[in-house]
Formats: sequence, structure tokens, C-alpha cells
Amino acid sequence: MKKLFCILMTVMLLTVGVSADVLWEPYDNDYYWKHYQQASTVAAVYEVPDGLTVNVYTAPVGGKCIKTLEEGTAVYVGFSLKENGEIWATGYPLGDFETEGWFRLGRLQKRYSHEEFVNDNADQIAAEEGWLVASEVGGTIYTWTYPGSGVSDGILEEELLSSGSDYNDGMVSYGLVYTDPDGGRWGYIGYHMGHVGWMYLDDPTDPGPALQLHPEVVNTVTDTAPEEDMTTAPAYGKVFAAVGVVIAITALLIVHIRKKQR
Repeated sequence: MKKLFCILMTVMLLTVGVSADVLWEPYDNDYYWKHYQQASTVAAVYEVPDGLTVNVYTAPVGGKCIKTLEEGTAVYVGFSLKENGEIWATGYPLGDFETEGWFRLGRLQKRYSHEEFVNDNADQIAAEEGWLVASEVGGTIYTWTYPGSGVSDGILEEELLSSGSDYNDGMVSYGLVYTDPDGGRWGYIGYHMGHVGWMYLDDPTDPGPALQLHPEVVNTVTDTAPEEDMTTAPAYGKVFAAVGVVIAITALLIVHIRKKQR
């Protein structure tokens, strides 16, 4: 019964997090808004694998390459759709909203997610409400994608929590607690001023708890061939247009020659 209650609490908190923060949509992306009804929700973090690069385009078809992502770059993937037999995704490199665009999803590997962590560790997660008081913590609070991920998805700055602009008066609440194999306790923040994630309750100001429970990535790569920049690749329309010009000039020359022969 307790396990069922924990799972129900987890689902409730996950729903709050997803509705408030995870379902990002590209604001200024014409291609997405023209095709959003065909798009599938991904809402996950991927990364560029070793030995590969990934081009980011303004659109899957006829788009301009705006940046090339190097190996190890973490990328938030919001939505995907199929175009010309390939799966394309829209999103942005973490911490770089300016590079929002489209990229081939098959060139990225998926990072282990919060949802997978919850499913794999339900027996170690208990429903427990509590608060951290910023003035007692005495520093910046780090939030993590899941306990032991090594990936901080945000920080709650000490100055902001103590400034009076925080609507909870500098108190950060959590509703679930995970106990790791070393006895460390992690609290899950359902929502706090745009933040969703896990705090290391034993030391919320630690920028890098040493816990490592799961592989950071899941191999989802299907495309390892060198990626050609579509922006500089020959455009078939232009090729056909050039061929048409050549044919037209040839026809005029033939007509001109025949007239001279008469």
C-alpha cells in the first residue's frame, strides 16, 4: 500500500513538472508551427556522442545551418517528426536558447531520464513532505535531473531566495525523498519558481555529489555517417534550372544556324 501511495505521489508531481516546465515549444519556429500536428512529443535530454557532430538547421527542408554541435554537447529535444524518411527533432543545446533549431535525432544519444530513474527506484522513494530554509542552508541550492546524474538542471541562488522576491519566503519544499545506497537523502522539488528536480538534502550546496547509479546515456544513435551541410549542398532546383537554361540556349543556337543556312 505504501509503495502504491509513493507511485501515485510521483505521478502527481511528475504531472506538475511536465505541465509547468518540460513541454517547451519553440516560440519563433515557422516550420514547427506549420507541422506541429504531425509532431511527436519527446521532452528529453540527448547529447552528441563521441566522434560525431550535429548540424542545427532553421528547418528540416530548405533550412540554413546555424551551428554545428560538437561531441558531448547536451541537447534538450522537445518534439520530433519524420521528413523525407528521416526523424528530425527540434530543441536547443542546454544553456543556449539562441541555437534553437532542427537536427537529425538519429545522430544523438539519449540521456538517462528522471522518469526512468523513478521507475527503476520506486522501492527507494518515499512520500515525505519537507522544507529547506534558505537562511539555514547558507548558500546556492543545486537541483539535479535525478540523484547521481551529475547533471545540474538549475540552481536556486542564495541571493534570490533571501531577497524577499521568492514567493515562498526563501523556503524550498519537496514531496518525495529518495535514499541512495550510501544513505544519502534526496528531495524532489515538484515546482519552485520554474525549477523542477532533485536536491541533495544532506548538502544542497554541493555542486557535485559523487553518487553515480546509472549510465548517463542510452545508445540511440542510428546515423554515424559524415553529415553534409544542406545549406552548401547542391540544390536540385537550381541544377534543373541551369539545365533548362542550357537547353533553351542550345535551341536558340540551332534556330539561328538553320536561318543562316537558308
